[in-house]
Amino acid sequence: MAWRTDRRAVLAVAAGQAVAAVATAVALLATTSVLTHLLDERPWRASADAAWPAVLTLLIAVAVRYTAVSGARMAAARIGPRCVTEASYAVVAGANRLELAAYEHPGVVDAMEAADDGAQAMADLVAEAQGVIASLAQMAAATSVW
Repeated sequence: MAWRTDRRAVLAVAAGQAVAAVATAVALLATTSVLTHLLDERPWRASADAAWPAVLTLLIAVAVRYTAVSGARMAAARIGPRCVTEASYAVVAGANRLELAAYEHPGVVDAMEAADDGAQAMADLVAEAQGVIASLAQMAAATSVW
Protein backbone atom coordinates (compact mmCIF):
# COMPACT_ATOMS: atom_id res chain seq x y z
CA MET A 1 0.00 0.00 0.00
CA ALA A 2 2.90 2.33 0.73
CA TRP A 3 4.19 1.78 -2.79
CA ARG A 4 0.85 2.85 -4.26
CA THR A 5 0.59 5.94 -2.11
CA ASP A 6 4.10 7.40 -2.36
CA ARG A 7 6.77 5.59 -4.37
CA ARG A 8 9.40 8.26 -3.93
CA ALA A 9 9.09 8.11 -0.15
CA VAL A 10 9.38 4.30 -0.19
CA LEU A 11 12.51 4.59 -2.33
CA ALA A 12 13.84 7.26 0.06
CA VAL A 13 13.35 4.90 3.01
CA ALA A 14 15.15 2.10 1.18
CA ALA A 15 17.99 4.34 0.02
CA GLY A 16 18.38 5.93 3.44
CA GLN A 17 18.60 2.56 5.12
CA ALA A 18 21.07 1.27 2.52
CA VAL A 19 23.32 4.31 2.98
CA ALA A 20 23.04 3.96 6.77
CA ALA A 21 24.07 0.31 6.56
CA VAL A 22 27.12 1.11 4.45
CA ALA A 23 28.04 3.97 6.78
CA THR A 24 27.69 1.64 9.77
CA ALA A 25 30.03 -0.89 8.16
CA VAL A 26 32.56 1.87 7.47
CA ALA A 27 32.22 3.14 11.05
CA LEU A 28 32.80 -0.36 12.44
CA LEU A 29 35.90 -0.80 10.27
CA ALA A 30 37.17 2.63 11.31
CA THR A 31 36.58 1.80 14.97
CA THR A 32 38.64 -1.35 14.57
CA SER A 33 41.40 0.68 12.95
CA VAL A 34 41.34 3.32 15.69
CA LEU A 35 41.58 0.70 18.41
CA THR A 36 44.35 -1.12 16.58
CA HIS A 37 46.37 2.09 16.37
CA LEU A 38 45.71 3.15 19.95
CA LEU A 39 46.48 -0.25 21.45
CA ASP A 40 49.67 -0.64 19.44
CA GLU A 41 52.93 -1.00 21.37
CA ARG A 42 54.25 2.37 20.32
CA PRO A 43 54.54 5.60 22.26
CA TRP A 44 51.10 7.07 22.91
CA ARG A 45 51.70 10.17 20.79
CA ALA A 46 52.75 8.12 17.75
CA SER A 47 49.74 5.86 18.16
CA ALA A 48 47.38 8.82 18.42
CA ASP A 49 48.90 10.47 15.35
CA ALA A 50 48.54 7.24 13.37
CA ALA A 51 44.89 6.93 14.45
CA TRP A 52 43.76 10.39 13.23
CA PRO A 53 42.74 9.34 9.69
CA ALA A 54 40.66 6.50 11.12
CA VAL A 55 39.09 8.84 13.69
CA LEU A 56 38.11 11.29 10.94
CA THR A 57 36.70 8.43 8.86
CA LEU A 58 34.72 7.28 11.89
CA LEU A 59 33.30 10.75 12.51
CA ILE A 60 32.30 11.19 8.88
CA ALA A 61 30.71 7.72 8.75
CA VAL A 62 28.69 8.40 11.91
CA ALA A 63 27.50 11.74 10.55
CA VAL A 64 26.50 10.15 7.24
CA ARG A 65 24.72 7.32 9.05
CA TYR A 66 22.65 9.63 11.24
CA THR A 67 21.79 11.85 8.29
CA ALA A 68 20.65 8.85 6.25
CA VAL A 69 18.60 7.43 9.13
CA SER A 70 16.97 10.83 9.66
CA GLY A 71 16.04 11.01 6.00
CA ALA A 72 14.59 7.50 6.09
CA ARG A 73 12.55 8.33 9.19
CA MET A 74 11.24 11.51 7.61
CA ALA A 75 10.20 9.59 4.52
CA ALA A 76 8.50 6.92 6.66
CA ALA A 77 6.69 9.64 8.59
CA ARG A 78 5.47 11.00 5.26
CA ILE A 79 4.18 7.58 4.16
CA GLY A 80 2.23 6.81 7.36
CA PRO A 81 -0.61 9.33 7.09
CA ARG A 82 -1.01 8.64 3.38
CA CYS A 83 -1.39 4.92 4.06
CA VAL A 84 -3.97 5.68 6.76
CA THR A 85 -5.96 7.72 4.25
CA GLU A 86 -5.70 5.03 1.58
CA ALA A 87 -6.76 2.30 4.01
CA SER A 88 -9.66 4.42 5.27
CA TYR A 89 -10.82 4.94 1.70
CA ALA A 90 -10.67 1.18 1.16
CA VAL A 91 -12.82 0.60 4.26
CA VAL A 92 -15.38 3.17 3.10
CA ALA A 93 -15.40 1.70 -0.40
CA GLY A 94 -15.99 -1.76 1.06
CA ALA A 95 -18.81 -0.44 3.23
CA ASN A 96 -20.42 1.19 0.21
CA ARG A 97 -20.41 -2.12 -1.67
CA LEU A 98 -22.37 -3.86 1.07
CA GLU A 99 -26.07 -4.22 0.64
CA LEU A 100 -28.24 -2.58 3.28
CA ALA A 101 -29.51 -5.96 4.46
CA ALA A 102 -25.94 -7.07 5.23
CA TYR A 103 -25.77 -4.60 8.11
CA GLU A 104 -28.43 -6.60 9.94
CA HIS A 105 -26.26 -9.73 10.05
CA PRO A 106 -24.42 -10.23 13.32
CA GLY A 107 -20.75 -9.35 13.16
CA VAL A 108 -20.87 -7.02 10.15
CA VAL A 109 -20.70 -3.87 12.24
CA ASP A 110 -17.92 -5.38 14.36
CA ALA A 111 -16.01 -6.32 11.21
CA MET A 112 -16.39 -2.78 9.87
CA GLU A 113 -15.11 -1.33 13.15
CA ALA A 114 -12.17 -3.74 13.13
CA ALA A 115 -11.36 -2.75 9.55
CA ASP A 116 -11.46 0.91 10.53
CA ASP A 117 -9.19 0.25 13.51
CA GLY A 118 -6.81 -1.56 11.19
CA ALA A 119 -6.83 1.38 8.79
CA GLN A 120 -6.01 3.76 11.63
CA ALA A 121 -3.10 1.53 12.70
CA MET A 122 -1.38 1.88 9.31
CA ALA A 123 0.81 4.77 10.50
CA ASP A 124 2.17 2.62 13.32
CA LEU A 125 2.63 -0.28 10.92
CA VAL A 126 4.69 1.86 8.55
CA ALA A 127 6.85 3.13 11.42
CA GLU A 128 7.40 -0.40 12.70
CA ALA A 129 8.24 -1.66 9.20
CA GLN A 130 10.82 1.10 8.86
CA GLY A 131 12.29 0.04 12.21
CA VAL A 132 12.52 -3.58 11.10
CA ILE A 133 14.21 -2.55 7.85
CA ALA A 134 16.66 -0.42 9.84
CA SER A 135 17.45 -3.32 12.16
CA LEU A 136 18.01 -5.71 9.27
CA ALA A 137 20.28 -3.18 7.55
CA GLN A 138 22.33 -2.72 10.73
CA MET A 139 22.67 -6.48 11.20
CA ALA A 140 23.79 -6.83 7.58
CA ALA A 141 26.36 -4.09 8.15
CA ALA A 142 27.63 -5.75 11.32
CA THR A 143 27.98 -9.14 9.66
CA SER A 144 29.91 -7.64 6.76
CA VAL A 145 32.71 -6.58 9.12
CA TRP A 146 35.05 -9.29 10.36
